[in-house]
Amino acid sequence: MLSIHKLWVPSYFHDIPMCCLMKTTSRCESSNSMFKVTSGSTNTLVQFLMCFDTAIDNQRYNQRVVEFKSKSTTCSFKIGLHLEVHAAKIYTQTIFKDVQKEIYNCMINCFITNVDVVDNFKVYTVSQMDNRSDFVNHFKVSVHMLEHSYECSCMGFTRVGYLCRHIFCVFRLHQIKNIPDRYISNCWRKGSLPSHVYSLSQRLSVDNMEVSVLRNEVADCVNECVDHLAFNVDGLSSFNQKMKELKGGIS
Repeated sequence: MLSIHKLWVPSYFHDIPMCCLMKTTSRCESSNSMFKVTSGSTNTLVQFLMCFDTAIDNQRYNQRVVEFKSKSTTCSFKIGLHLEVHAAKIYTQTIFKDVQKEIYNCMINCFITNVDVVDNFKVYTVSQMDNRSDFVNHFKVSVHMLEHSYECSCMGFTRVGYLCRHIFCVFRLHQIKNIPDRYISNCWRKGSLPSHVYSLSQRLSVDNMEVSVLRNEVADCVNECVDHLAFNVDGLSSFNQKMKELKGGIS
């Protein structure tokens, strides 16, 4: 193992995008664990397919619950910076807690100690302190002044998929209030799954008759509108009134 340590020690992979990476072994283990709940080795093919459908339905239900909680629950803020508020709007709750920790540490433990200008780059030296207020490490944040791009020597964004505390420290200096879109991974966003995953046609047996397709589309559209307006009293009231007008026109 020591002779091939360059193939498995994480420090050798700082320059390789590894966010959202799922190892083959972990994928197999999680799949086996999920199917063991509803299926067994003695099942017939028909029984396995029925168990498979049950497991997928459970996954979609759990995902739906998590999506609803992420959209409807108000996050608690530690600092109240615009960056923190913006992160709460775009990230799922789980990822927001990690990003919030980075933003908090950029305020408490990170300080810019030097600035160099090289060609079109500004290179900031961000010094990081530990809990005893001792400087324990120094990182270089390179800012391309024309392209407004940021890169840190810790390669945090490349490894985990969200910005590190050192770049947030430079954001604070530049008074940047929103995280740029180029540094927001789509997989961490709220509502990253396409809406058709939750459609009726995906949850029920597929019926290709024109009337069934239209009925499912109408039901999905109504559900999406209600979810979007879940805590908007004025919006829900207006939507409810329009639905009643449409219902009156039909009757």
